[in-house]
Amino acid sequence: MHRDTHFAHLSDFPYLARVVNAEWLLETTKALKELIPDFEGRLTQKIENRYQETSKILEELQTENKKLRRSVEKLQFQLNQKDEKIADMAVKLDSIEQREFINDVQIVGVEESSSEEQDKKKVLKLAKEKMDVKLKKTDIVAIHRLGKKSSKKTKCRDLVVRFKEATTRETFYNNRKKMVTSKLPN
Repeated sequence: MHRDTHFAHLSDFPYLARVVNAEWLLETTKALKELIPDFEGRLTQKIENRYQETSKILEELQTENKKLRRSVEKLQFQLNQKDEKIADMAVKLDSIEQREFINDVQIVGVEESSSEEQDKKKVLKLAKEKMDVKLKKTDIVAIHRLGKKSSKKTKCRDLVVRFKEATTRETFYNNRKKMVTSKLPN
């Protein structure tokens, strides 16, 4: 590399280069020292602003969290009340269902008929002939078969008989042993 001989280069004067570098360094340091307080002030202000914003957001979130917790507690309380109410209602429903079926008797082995009226006649005949129980047609409130009708003629569905009064049902039920030892009517 060829140097232009008309101009001297700073590296040709090492002492001068150090002085210029030292002066530049002093000036730069002085300028930086003047900038530091301003920079420090702006940085401190920004940090303070961010801190205040964050504190405000945190406070809002804590307030919202408290509201949500109260809301959840209220909902949990309501849910517990509803659960208790459902449990009470289930007990009452079970009791009602038990009372509803208290006058019912399920009879197995009575041959299927083409209608409920014919089934009723069979039960009246069964009670009179096989159980020595005198029933009137009005003593039976309802009568029906359980399950789906089978295509096989050999299988008959159970018969449910609902009596008008519990005493009639008890009399019929207590004489069931007489029915077991005899052949059921057709």
